[in-house]
Amino acid sequence: MNDAGFTSGRATTYRHSGRVPLAGWIMSFAILIPVALVAGIIYSGIVVYLPFLKLRCLITLGYGALLGVIVGAVCRKVKFRNHAAVAFMTLLITAISFYAAWAVHCAWFILSVDGFTKDVAPAFLFGFDPRVIYGWGQYIVQNGLWVKNGNPHNGWAAIVGWIVEALIVFVTAFIARKSYGNDPFCEDCERWTDENKDLASLPVSPTDHAWQQVSGGNIGSIRKLQLVQQSPEYVELRLASCPSCTSSDFLSAVAVQMTLNKDGNLEKKETDIFRSMPISAAQKAEILEFAEDMAEAQRIMNEELADEELESDDSPAT
Repeated sequence: MNDAGFTSGRATTYRHSGRVPLAGWIMSFAILIPVALVAGIIYSGIVVYLPFLKLRCLITLGYGALLGVIVGAVCRKVKFRNHAAVAFMTLLITAISFYAAWAVHCAWFILSVDGFTKDVAPAFLFGFDPRVIYGWGQYIVQNGLWVKNGNPHNGWAAIVGWIVEALIVFVTAFIARKSYGNDPFCEDCERWTDENKDLASLPVSPTDHAWQQVSGGNIGSIRKLQLVQQSPEYVELRLASCPSCTSSDFLSAVAVQMTLNKDGNLEKKETDIFRSMPISAAQKAEILEFAEDMAEAQRIMNEELADEELESDDSPAT
C-alpha cells in the first residue's frame, strides 16, 4: 500500500501525499506561461473589439474558466499531488495572463482606431513595462475609452469596472481549476487511479446506520444495508484502482437523488457518503463479490415487481 493509504491501523479517507515533482514544476511553467500570455493577448483584443457589454462579461467568464481548466488539466498531467500547489499555480498563471491582457490593451485600442500604424508594434512590445500600464490606466481614468449613456466611462466607474473584471476572472479560474479532479494517486507506480463508476447501484438509504461502520473500515458491514424499494434515492459504489498494480484500491459511496429541475427534467444530485477510502486486496475482493450479489438480488427484485404489476393488470375489474 502506498503512503497515502491506511494510517495507524484504521480506515481513513485518501489524502494526496503533497508531492510535486521538480519536473512537474518545470513542465507546468514551460506549458502554462506561454498559454497564459497568448490567452491574455487574445482576450484583450476581443474585449476591445466587442461593442456589447453583456457579451464582454460572458467572454470574461469564459476567459477565467478556460485558464482554470487548463491549469487544472496540466497540473494533473504533470502529476501534482498537492491541492495548495494547484491553487497557487492557478492564481499565478491567471495573474500572468491578466497582466498580459493589460499590457497589450493600449496596442489593441490603437489598432482598432487607427489601423496598423507605426505605433502599434512598439505599443505591443513596450506595453509590458509596468510604467506603461500605469500610464495607460491613468489615461483611461482621466479620459475614458467608451461612452456610456452619453458620458465617458472614466474615473471611479472605470476603476470599479476593472475590479469587477478582475474578480470575475480570478474567481472563475479558481473554481474551474477543479478539472484537476480528486482521484487518488498510486505513489508506487506514479500514476493516477481509474475509477469504476458503474461498480454497483444499491437500492438502499444513504442514511442507513451500516454506512458508519463501512466508512470506519468494517467492509463486512455493507451486507447489513437494508434494501429500499421505489425510492428516489440510491447509493452508488465506486472503486478506484491503479491500472498497473494491486496495492492502490479506494472505495467511495455516493448518495444519488433524482429530482425534477425547473424544466421538468430528471436531474441527478450526488452527495458523498465517504470518498476514496483505502481498502486492502481482500476487502476489494469482498466488495466485488458483494456487488455481484447485489446485482443479482436487484434483478430478482425487479422481476418480482414486474410480475406483480402484470398480475395487477390481468386481474378483473370490480
